Amino acid sequence: GSLTENRPSLKVKFAEYVEEQAFEGMKRMTLNNSRQDPSKLRQCLSYALFRKAGLVAPRCNWAKVTVNGNYLGIYVHVDSLKKPFIKRNFESDKGMLWEGTLSDFRDGWMKTFEQKTHKDDDGSGKLVAIQDALFASDAELMDTLNTVMDLEQFIDFWAMEVIVGHWDGYAGN
Repeated sequence: GSLTENRPSLKVKFAEYVEEQAFEGMKRMTLNNSRQDPSKLRQCLSYALFRKAGLVAPRCNWAKVTVNGNYLGIYVHVDSLKKPFIKRNFESDKGMLWEGTLSDFRDGWMKTFEQKTHKDDDGSGKLVAIQDALFASDAELMDTLNTVMDLEQFIDFWAMEVIVGHWDGYAGN
């Protein structure tokens, strides 16, 4: 939905050609074209609401983007969800980060989860533990899930996605 030749979303890796190069302490930038949000406000406002609700959310602001002298307009600059983000928001960057695009814990869908960090480590055991917990009886489900995940945080996250109308997030997909 946001693909376009005239105004593409961009990921900038500062060390792509110059080793260890960074800008303002960042190794990379994610610049969203916000094609589906002409106001260019929804993403930053939503992340601010997530943080107000006590949830971890990327930092977000706006950037005027020019490429090779061609002004592309205002973009939404969002924290890249990589190890520096994890380290800044959690005790360490040792945890596994997964992306679940059109993913579910049903049989046949587990391979749709993409491991984003520590790719040398097979972290799928933690996802399988969640999948297994979902087979608990109704009476034991919440307690069983709570042993393999922070269920309260997850429910808060899910509720915030619904409140902000994030149709392209985990809850919407």
